[in-house]
Amino acid sequence: MTPTLRQLLTLSSTLVVVGTTVMGLTTNLESALGVALSGGLVLLNLVLWIVVGRHAVAAVRAGRPAALAGVFYVGKLALLVGGLWLLSSHFPPAAVLTGASVLVASTLMVALSSSLAALRVAEA
Repeated sequence: MTPTLRQLLTLSSTLVVVGTTVMGLTTNLESALGVALSGGLVLLNLVLWIVVGRHAVAAVRAGRPAALAGVFYVGKLALLVGGLWLLSSHFPPAAVLTGASVLVASTLMVALSSSLAALRVAEA
């Protein structure tokens, strides 16, 4: 089962809050802020990815070239890379990496729960 946008945003947001809280309690405020900002940047990137995909599909369905979606994709990618680079230069890299990994972790968690549910159905 493909994870829905709502599942990914909910779980990712929860992981950002938990990661920020844990980092704030175990290290310092600067690291917690790095987790929060990089996690927020990755979540913004996810939402922009959905926008790019919708525009590309709409353009193709209307018979227009999807060049504008391609330009937007490159801009979105530049925003992500530039933002992570900027955050890495101001905050501890481990904090930025922790925040940036929330989307991967939430996708894996949703996929694992879906696979386990499918295995339970198959066993029954």
